[in-house]
Amino acid sequence: MIGLDTNVIVRYLMQDDKKQFTRAEYVIESAIKEKTMLHIALVVLCEVVWVLNYHYGISRDNIIHFLEMLLHTEQIEVQDRQLAIRAFQEYQNSQADFADCLIGLTNQALGCLKTYTFDKKAAKLDFFTYLL
Repeated sequence: MIGLDTNVIVRYLMQDDKKQFTRAEYVIESAIKEKTMLHIALVVLCEVVWVLNYHYGISRDNIIHFLEMLLHTEQIEVQDRQLAIRAFQEYQNSQADFADCLIGLTNQALGCLKTYTFDKKAAKLDFFTYLL
């Protein structure tokens, strides 16, 4: 199994640095060809969404497309895939950030009764409580 860092995934998706894209493409495509699993940590998923949104200004719809691809590619193992998919579904159906969806669901899975937040968008999710 091979782990992928945020910057490798972003270079592969954005293709904005030819040299780094070529290296990222080689690693990813070689792994796929050789049937070697690629691993993506939850924090990497959060960083990818953040970078695509805030650095590149990628639309939410395109980010959803990228996330869907990463979460449903057979050769990509995502840390706690079911939790990531649930967070992805919340992200799709709300205005909250992906990281907030993942934080709230992670806390809920760990037994937290509430997760307090000052984030009004996150507070609209069932597993958050807005802290006035």
